[in-house]
Amino acid sequence: MRAALEGSGLSILEQVDLTATRLAEKEAGRTPIIERDDFPVQVHNLQNCLSDGCLVAQFILAEKSA
Repeated sequence: MRAALEGSGLSILEQVDLTATRLAEKEAGRTPIIERDDFPVQVHNLQNCLSDGCLVAQFILAEKSA
């Protein structure tokens, strides 16, 4: 991901793996502002993919290179 962003002309200022934080949200149960009918299924699928290592949650702060 980092290489793709840098290759497109961005400079990465900060990159943080938030996967553990997102996994902890399973117990926290944040309530969305707009909840579609299949929201519980979507959350369940997301949590499974995060815990299985199929997905990672990243925060990336970048700026356009000069």
